[in-house]
Amino acid sequence: MKKRNKYILFGIVMLIFVGLGIFYLSPSKTTFKKAVLDQLDVADVSSIKINKSGAAVDENEVTITDPSRSKKY
Repeated sequence: MKKRNKYILFGIVMLIFVGLGIFYLSPSKTTFKKAVLDQLDVADVSSIKINKSGAAVDENEVTITDPSRSKKY
């Protein structure tokens, strides 16, 4: 193997290791609270609309405006 080919192979292997290291070290466990609730100002929310649909369930829509009822969902 030529010296040039060894350097190219070494570079490719290093890129793979760096890519895998970044992939495994990045935070992959994100919770709903971190993703949404920490960035949401609850005082600005006046109502919540929940849509349920699927093969087993007929399409259903619920609108919640009472804050005490929203804790149920």
